[in-house]
Amino acid sequence: MALARRIAKAIHKLHRAGVPTERTHTMADELRILHEHLPLVTQMKPELGKRIDRILDACDRLGAELPPPQPCGIHRDFYPAK
Repeated sequence: MALARRIAKAIHKLHRAGVPTERTHTMADELRILHEHLPLVTQMKPELGKRIDRILDACDRLGAELPPPQPCGIHRDFYPAK
């Protein structure tokens, strides 16, 4: 538990450090990824198609309701950019 707490504190410091970035990842990017990949599940499991459509619609609605973001650095979950 102590290690997890130290990792969380380090990530928080990095997130708040104000380090400029060359790339951005927006809500539109995240929604695009969902719209590209969730339909692939429908190809494998057609019976989930309507449910996945409802999920994507809900994601679009929720994404549109969020306030404008404040750009900041992020840790990328410790995996390299591709």
